[in-house]
Amino acid sequence: MPPTPSPTLEEPTPTPLPSEALNRALLATVQIIVPVDRESRSSAGSGSVLTEEGHILTNFHVVGNPDTGQLYNRRGLIYVAVSPSNLRDPPQVEYVAELMQGDQVMDLALIKIIATQDGRGLPANLNLTTMPVGDSDTVEIGDELSIIGFPGLGGATVTFTKGSVAGFLTDEGWIKTDAEINPGNSGGAAINRDGQLVGIPSAAATETVRLPGKIGLVRPVNLAQPLIELALTDAREGR
Repeated sequence: MPPTPSPTLEEPTPTPLPSEALNRALLATVQIIVPVDRESRSSAGSGSVLTEEGHILTNFHVVGNPDTGQLYNRRGLIYVAVSPSNLRDPPQVEYVAELMQGDQVMDLALIKIIATQDGRGLPANLNLTTMPVGDSDTVEIGDELSIIGFPGLGGATVTFTKGSVAGFLTDEGWIKTDAEINPGNSGGAAINRDGQLVGIPSAAATETVRLPGKIGLVRPVNLAQPLIELALTDAREGR
């Protein structure tokens, strides 16, 4: 009697990120540029737009020194560049923002747009795309995780890299990922397969934490909840 053939195991087909969700997340990720006092350079990073009123979540080290709390620019100048709708051209500086609140321990910051790039008052509609916020407590090892930001590699346009959750450093407050993270991604978006913000890529420009290879560190978005609540409250009250 011939042996019974073993059943063939089919690999599960990963669910692709819906194009609408990806497009929204890409447009909701902005570039942040901060001139550094007494130096001919700027600190450049990324951020996620939380509200239509111009509240943006980023890393503190994009706008200042987390160890001292001192901003790179004494006047508090923070420029915000927004990508065009086609996502094929570099972002253009459209707004000026200020630091609203920082969390130096978590290396997080909430900034708010206060003027147009030329210093004029803001229009009624800033024409910003907002980032949907997810729940980082639901993230598991092996889950799809993608990084959006402006690392500068290969040009100035917004960049998307795809990977997975590689593990956790719970005591230190990190999600590990094998998705590509480079300088300039800091403060940007780590999104799940639904296009929701579940973390803030932070490791690329951190001097005290460096891991070999492609493993990067992402701050879970739930640790930014106080800043997110502040942004939503401020937007509701129309301050």
